[in-house]
Amino acid sequence: MEKYLLLAIFLQGFFMSISWAESKLKIGEKAYVWARNGIWLREEPSIDAKTVEELAYGTHLKILSDGIGSYKSLAKYGQQDSTTSYSTTGAWRKVKIESTHGGNKEGYVFDGWLLSLPPLKCEIKMGVKKRESERSCESIINWGTRSFGLVNKKKISSGGQGCNGCVTRYLFGKGFIYEEYEPGYGSEDKLTMPGFNLSEGIIAALGLFAWWDEEKPRIEISEKRVSFFGTYQRLVVELSKGGVKITDWCRDC
Repeated sequence: MEKYLLLAIFLQGFFMSISWAESKLKIGEKAYVWARNGIWLREEPSIDAKTVEELAYGTHLKILSDGIGSYKSLAKYGQQDSTTSYSTTGAWRKVKIESTHGGNKEGYVFDGWLLSLPPLKCEIKMGVKKRESERSCESIINWGTRSFGLVNKKKISSGGQGCNGCVTRYLFGKGFIYEEYEPGYGSEDKLTMPGFNLSEGIIAALGLFAWWDEEKPRIEISEKRVSFFGTYQRLVVELSKGGVKITDWCRDC
């Protein structure tokens, strides 16, 4: 279980801009919403346009147009007055929401929080207040197995007694690799995503790993790496050979 993050998304303002690469989504391609608190489907490609409906994390849609214009989306992480702002760039896309119950809808969304990958399957238990709601999501191992298929699982030991320093490596289809470390103090996980650029890796990292329910993180940005630092947690997304690597470290977890 994790607390429902206070994630506010606005297409205005500028704090830290991520603009290494434009979205690679093409017309006719299927995509998913990766924003934890969802995004708005609008009647026109404008922040001032009338909203059609809110699209939740995991909503499946179809791309109908190339990018229109250039915008920045601002996300706030943390609780109440203790927050850090982060922004990503993108464009408007015309999309179709393919509903299993019929009544397909079309409109425009900001593509800065869209990926062609299916996100985690999650269930939300609503509390009396939105910030008290809880989200229960599948593990990254189950996500990788469901999305790509598990090719191989191997446990690697560094020697010595017990398993201090052991790594369990999961190889999934399409070259995705997930590594669980057992250092004996805290936890560390690594996810390698071949073929992804840094912008896409950040979207995936913030959608796959739960962070900062009650603390204000610090963000460091460079050409090839973005790091999120909390009191007890660290999330790093960096370019690696042929893709990106995400490292999630947590003390006392």
